[in-house]
Amino acid sequence: MNAPARIAELEGQLHWAQLKIQVLEEELRQRRIQQLGPRSETLSNLQLDLLAEEEPGTTREEVEAEARREPFTSAPPRERHCHPGRKPLPENLPRITNVIVCHERACAACGEETA
Repeated sequence: MNAPARIAELEGQLHWAQLKIQVLEEELRQRRIQQLGPRSETLSNLQLDLLAEEEPGTTREEVEAEARREPFTSAPPRERHCHPGRKPLPENLPRITNVIVCHERACAACGEETA
């Protein structure tokens, strides 16, 4: 294969690779917008990159120090006071009992047939 043809082929491959990178970068940007919320659409790509960075990992020394630390003592449970409840109704209130007759074919409450 001659040099000009090889150069043309490589330039074509480079062009397609650059287009693919653009597509993937836009896809990554859209996923970050989706992950970080709709308001982050106003953020620049650099801001999205900074927000998407993961928290740095812990070192072995930090893990070992945490393992040697004494466990937290739980606070004693708070003492609960009983609620006095509802005050009784005054005795001088009249007590009225109303019986409501069901007028449907079958009473849903008792299951009896009505006329």
